[in-house]
Amino acid sequence: MEKRVGRLDVKVGLRAEYTRMDGNTVTTGEQFERTYFSLFPSVFIVRRLNEKKGSSIYLNYSKRIQRPSFADLNPYRLQFDDYLTQLGNPELMPEYTHKLELGSVFGKNFSADVYYSRTSDKIAQLARPIEDKVIEYQTTNFNSSYEYGLSLNAPVSVASWWKTNTSFALYNLRYSLSEYNIQQTTLYARTQHEFSIKNLGDIDVSVDYRSPYVNANTYVAYQFVTDAGISRRFLNRSLLLRLNVTDILNTAREKNYTLYEGTRIDFYQKRPTRTFNISLSYNFSSGKKFNNKQIEQGVNEEKNRIGN
Repeated sequence: MEKRVGRLDVKVGLRAEYTRMDGNTVTTGEQFERTYFSLFPSVFIVRRLNEKKGSSIYLNYSKRIQRPSFADLNPYRLQFDDYLTQLGNPELMPEYTHKLELGSVFGKNFSADVYYSRTSDKIAQLARPIEDKVIEYQTTNFNSSYEYGLSLNAPVSVASWWKTNTSFALYNLRYSLSEYNIQQTTLYARTQHEFSIKNLGDIDVSVDYRSPYVNANTYVAYQFVTDAGISRRFLNRSLLLRLNVTDILNTAREKNYTLYEGTRIDFYQKRPTRTFNISLSYNFSSGKKFNNKQIEQGVNEEKNRIGN
């Protein structure tokens, strides 16, 4: 239902979902069944401040669901090496999140908001040592997780040939599982720059930074990545030549440590993240222009869960 009163817009919704899932592991004969029904209310309130500038303030509430992937539900044990295994969990249940958000849009598409969310049965990967010094990873349901924070987004046109978009977020995330209470305050920042230089082409540069954060009972080290690319069009803009470089400084890596019942697990892995790519594409058309229509399919979520 939607209602407009002066400069106030109110939209209220309610979605109902019923899920039934039957699992059968062919190799072991293990079977499981999941059946659950949920209601998902949502409320969106917008107070328009300046119609011409597009400024407004808003207050949103929503309840959401995140279902476990089929790969996580599969009880199969995957052995990476002599000391590292991953085990599926057919006992996984979906997680439910209640989120409250207060924000504002101002200036030229600038936005800022503060939010609070609580998730029950949080799905996350738990790391723990088992026999013979083996580390086992298993996705499990945590009792709950809490997150609150603020974010800013600032698109700016410095000049006709230079456009930027900078995002900033500061948040605190806490996990609770039985006697465990793990939390971390994290800063995330991203800046993108697009340059249109005559007789050269279009150049884009992006820089991402995230300070240390937590994922279940694992503390993940900071991340810093810089990417860049240059594009040039030929033949009446039909032919596109692009060169792209990812992780220019070669700083991306997987580094974390996990604490579990007095045991500390340190993990480090460096993949070949610095890559150079060159592509050439040609766009052609014949006849009248037509509009592409996006077709929604209800099985998209299931496809993604299989892909995980």
